Amino acid sequence: MILIMWSGGLDSTAALYHYLTRSTEEIMTHHIFLYDRKEPRLYQESIAVDRIRDYLKKNYRSFKYTTSQYFNPLGGKDIVLALFTAGQIINNIKEINKVVTGRCKEDDLNRPGTDHDKIFYASINELSNHVIIERPMRSMTKNEIKKIMPKELVDLTWSCRSPKFVKGKPIPCGQCHACKERGDK
Repeated sequence: MILIMWSGGLDSTAALYHYLTRSTEEIMTHHIFLYDRKEPRLYQESIAVDRIRDYLKKNYRSFKYTTSQYFNPLGGKDIVLALFTAGQIINNIKEINKVVTGRCKEDDLNRPGTDHDKIFYASINELSNHVIIERPMRSMTKNEIKKIMPKELVDLTWSCRSPKFVKGKPIPCGQCHACKERGDK
């Protein structure tokens, strides 16, 4: 079984689309409802995940969907939380043999950091050491990712970290790193 850590953003949705269309393996997705005072994106990500889930199940195939919640008062890297959470899921669901994240080329170029895999492997127990991490979008830019997905699916994703509200409707801020990399203005 493949576990895909899924935010509803462009990269993780592209990873999910990749495996739904190129694999017959059972897929389980996990979305973390991330309460972050510095980046008020929870509501938009939740709507995106619901809409994308319906679209993919209707147009491709079914997959499992699980969630958790995390209150993040101090900030930090989403990938660290995602991989730690993946480790905890794997410790409880032994059928999982692969963890997928949506990291893309800009993630490594613009935000280099620690070896995130170490966090994942530190969070799993010895019975789960057969699990591998894959990042099918790692060599692609966000603009390249947009081209491999149906436009209607791209339009359902949400990447902005600090949405603005115009007449009560959220719109991308155009200023955060996610908007700039994606080309949202």
